[in-house]
Amino acid sequence: TFDTSDGVKSVRFLDQKGILYYVTGTVGKVANTEQMELWKQQELKQKNDSHKLQLEAVHEDTYFSNMNDQVITVKRNLYDISRLENTDHCLGTLYLDISEDAINQNINNLDISENSGYYILDQSGNIIYKSDHQQRMTEKQSVELISKMNDNQMMIELEGQYYLCRLNTGGEWISVLSVPKDDVIKTGRKMETYIIFVLLGSSFFLLVIYFLFSRQFTKPIYALKQGMQKIQEGNLETRVEIKSTDELGTLADGLNQMADQLSIYINRVYGAEIKQREAELKALKSQINPHYLYNTLDVIRMTALESQ
Repeated sequence: TFDTSDGVKSVRFLDQKGILYYVTGTVGKVANTEQMELWKQQELKQKNDSHKLQLEAVHEDTYFSNMNDQVITVKRNLYDISRLENTDHCLGTLYLDISEDAINQNINNLDISENSGYYILDQSGNIIYKSDHQQRMTEKQSVELISKMNDNQMMIELEGQYYLCRLNTGGEWISVLSVPKDDVIKTGRKMETYIIFVLLGSSFFLLVIYFLFSRQFTKPIYALKQGMQKIQEGNLETRVEIKSTDELGTLADGLNQMADQLSIYINRVYGAEIKQREAELKALKSQINPHYLYNTLDVIRMTALESQ
């Protein structure tokens, strides 16, 4: 026996002489001699010299007794490559029986919708494997898909279904993923709605950032403007506080220095003017006092003369 975790149920090798070798991964699995011989004779009649991998459609594993597993058989001819001049010498054919359940499990991991399906077709359009048990794809449609393929991979629309077809590396079979057109449209609309919400959310976020940055940038400009207006109105005690080190911070520092210097200059000029006025007043007083005394004495003298 061997590990069957990869889905391989049995391995067979049929050489050119008709000798069959096989091994199974299931304990107690006994070969059905009659069915095995019938299968062997049929394979010997259908022998071909293809170097490519070949697939057989899902079928029952009838060559083993009391099992009847649903399997896909992968087969390939093995050639003698020990000598370059003898590379076309076929040694026999290797057969791998892969459980359909293992394939279904891998297909389910693709997370496709319930209305979608996965198919494997041969070059003639025969359905080798289908995950869609409702059989939405008919033999007629599969043949039409093969006829429309003109590239290794392409999307084909057929009878309300989208089919993503891909020719496998070996070139012997085609993988097909079918998706209903309505599901594609619904998915497109959901995606469109999602994109619209993302764009609206992004636009709102950008607007918030714009207003925050705009306010952060215009706030020092507004403070600088108010400070200039107050200084212009004569309030020389006004100072603009801008902590940034950019051009606006430089302008604010210059404005504050200008206000300081202007205040100092005005105080100097005003003090000098007051002192000048006091000096003029003192000089005027010194001029007025003798005249006042002279006038007083003169009035007394004139009064005395009139009294005689």
